[in-house]
Amino acid sequence: MMMNRRNFLGSLGAGGLALMLSPSETTAAEPYEGPLLVTINAIGGWDITNFCDPKGNWMNERYNTGDILTAGGIPFAPLDTNEAFFTRFHSDMLLINGIDMRTAGHAEGARHMWSGELNDNNTPSLAALFAAKHVQEADAPAPFVSYGGFSRTGDLVPLTRLGSPLTLASIGRHERERGIPTASRYVDDFVLEEVFAARAKRHEAAPADELPRLRAQRSLLYGHQLTTPLLRRYQEHLPEANHTLPVHQAQAAISLACLKAGVGASASLFVSDFDTHSNHEELHAIKLQELLEAITYTVERAAELDLLDRLTIVVSSEFSRTPEYNGNAGKDHWPCNSMIVMGPGITGNRVVGGTDDALMPKNVNLDTLALDDDGDRLYPGHVHTALREHLGLGEFGVETGFDLRMRTVPLFV
Repeated sequence: MMMNRRNFLGSLGAGGLALMLSPSETTAAEPYEGPLLVTINAIGGWDITNFCDPKGNWMNERYNTGDILTAGGIPFAPLDTNEAFFTRFHSDMLLINGIDMRTAGHAEGARHMWSGELNDNNTPSLAALFAAKHVQEADAPAPFVSYGGFSRTGDLVPLTRLGSPLTLASIGRHERERGIPTASRYVDDFVLEEVFAARAKRHEAAPADELPRLRAQRSLLYGHQLTTPLLRRYQEHLPEANHTLPVHQAQAAISLACLKAGVGASASLFVSDFDTHSNHEELHAIKLQELLEAITYTVERAAELDLLDRLTIVVSSEFSRTPEYNGNAGKDHWPCNSMIVMGPGITGNRVVGGTDDALMPKNVNLDTLALDDDGDRLYPGHVHTALREHLGLGEFGVETGFDLRMRTVPLFV
C-alpha cells in the first residue's frame, strides 16, 4: 500500500515539527530534473465559441460565421487577440473540441475535466497524479504546487499552496533570522553541523526490527529534511519584476521558478471569473484576454528558463457556456468543452472532435478520431486516459487505485 504522504506531513505539522533545520548544501538532495506539467484552469466555465470552437451568427453577437479565421488547420473566433495567439501557437497545439462533460455543475465539471472521473471517488487531478508518480523516483520538497482550480491529490502527494514569492524561500531559510539584512543565523554554523551529523547518525542507527510503517515515515521525514535547501534556490529563477506582474502571470513566474529549481514536478494555475451569467460579451472578453496572457507568459517564461523541452501545458475549464443569451445578456452553463495541450511529443496544428451548429458534441470514431455519426461521444475520461499514457502515468494510475476504466484513444500518437 502506498504511504499517505500528505497525512503524515500534516501530523508532523500538528506536532510542531513541520519546519525542520536544513542540512548543509553538501548533503542536500539533487534537484528534480524530470518531465514537468503545468495545468491552467479557466475557472467558471469559458465560452469556447468566443475562442477555439467558433460559431458566429445567432450564437455570438460580436462576429458572424463568415468572419471566422484559421491559423494553419485550426479555426478560431476573430476576436480581440485571438489571431495573434493562434498564429503564434497553432503549430504546437493539439485542440480537442466537442468533449461531452455530462454535467453543467461547477464542482462536478471541474472534477470531470481535470481528473477524468465524474464520480466523487477521490480521484486526483492530472497534475497531482503526475507529481506523485515522479516523486516516487526523485523526491522533492513541493512536488505539486497549486494556486487554485481542481487540485485534489487522492492522498498520493503533498499539496503546496503558494501566495507570496517569499513563502518557499522563507521555509528554505528558516534557520536564519527573519527580516535581518545580513541573514544572520539563530545559531552558529558549527552548531548546525552538529545537529545535521546527529540527525544522520540517528537515521543510520535505526534498529533492524523497526516496524515497516515507522521506517517508511522516518525515511520520508529524513528525505524531506535533505530536500529543504532546494526551497531557497528557487528565488534565483524568479524574474526581477515578479512583484509587479499581473496576478495570472505572477502565478506562472513563481510556479516555473519552483520547477526550474527542482522543487517539484507540476503546478496548477488559474484565471477566474469566467462565470458570466450577465453582460457576457464585455466581461468574458476581459477574462479570455487574461487567459491568453497567462498561457503566453507561461510559454515565454518557460523558454527563458530552458524548460520547454520538459514541459507539457494543459488548458481547459469545467464546461462551456450556452449557445443562446439569457435575459441579462449573459450565458449560462453548457455541458460541452474543449482542451488545449502543448508540449514535448505532441503533434501540433491539429483539431480533434467538434460540435454541431447547436454546440452539441459530435460523435468520433475512437480508433481513427475522425468525426463519425456512427461513432461515440468523446468524454474527459478518454482524454485523460490518453494523457496518462502520453505522460507515462497509465500503469501508475491503475496501481494507485485510480483506474479510469476508459479505452485508450490515439490522441498523442
